[in-house]
Amino acid sequence: MFSPRKKGKTIFRGGAGIFYDRLPLLAGDYTQNPTRQVTLFDTNGVALGPPIVYRPFYEEFKEGGREVVPSEANLGSTPYNFTWNAEFDQEIRRDIIARVSFLTSRTHNEFTVNPVALSPTSGLLLLSNLGASRYHEFEATLRLRPSEKADLNISYVNSQARGDLNTMASVYVPYEQPVIQPNLFSTLPTNVTDRLVAWGRFKLPQKFIVSPLLDWHSGFPYSLYSDLQNYVGPPNSLRFPAFVSLDVQVSKDFQIPFIPWVRKHALRGSVRIFNLTNHGNYRDVYNTVTSPYFGSYAGFQHRFYDLSLDVVY
Repeated sequence: MFSPRKKGKTIFRGGAGIFYDRLPLLAGDYTQNPTRQVTLFDTNGVALGPPIVYRPFYEEFKEGGREVVPSEANLGSTPYNFTWNAEFDQEIRRDIIARVSFLTSRTHNEFTVNPVALSPTSGLLLLSNLGASRYHEFEATLRLRPSEKADLNISYVNSQARGDLNTMASVYVPYEQPVIQPNLFSTLPTNVTDRLVAWGRFKLPQKFIVSPLLDWHSGFPYSLYSDLQNYVGPPNSLRFPAFVSLDVQVSKDFQIPFIPWVRKHALRGSVRIFNLTNHGNYRDVYNTVTSPYFGSYAGFQHRFYDLSLDVVY
């Protein structure tokens, strides 16, 4: 941290770190996993051929090419991450503070799973540790305090997340995927390119506090699939509609003097309304290109309410 002025109205911050991880248990005993049998069927339910049996093995890459190895000890390094960030804070006025920051993060030696067919009836499900991912983020935030009873924050984030799609965590956690596609490096399914968030806290008469939150961001990416669950076009090349949610919390502190164990403490009752405008924020899509519902969205999260009562110590 560095401030060129004694009053501290201008502040520069920065940091960097390297983070190492242990060998996952799923990787340590990977070859002991059951074999995987894949049978393809046509639209009438008739098998297109004999099943393909995939056996789990480790894959190591050398100068001469790739090599199937019997033990994870041959894989070498475990996953690690390098992250750094830089931040600039400026007090424009006593009631206005601006912040601009940039963050970049890269992960190396991630464990990835890749199916390889050797013949019409046999194949390998190879685990290697050459996977990678990268994340970049630019953020601009403005904080306004027009009075002691009002606090408003506005933040915009532009980001990009790309990496290997068949990481061990995405394939086996929490459950093993029913269909495992060949591994590709592409946009990650959690990538949100643009996001605008505004939140505040306003004190009203009678000790009421209103806390609104507006969250808008570009839709999550998704892929198109054929009947056999193969990618159609680049993975994660399409996006859901933009997500918009206005959430509001109204709270009030009060006391109940005739109850001994709480009369010395204030109680806080809160009413929360999520997605106040009932905007259609869909979470699923019919993405099989031959489906009669292809392109239709589903999983609409409707407006809902929440009540709580807390003891303020």
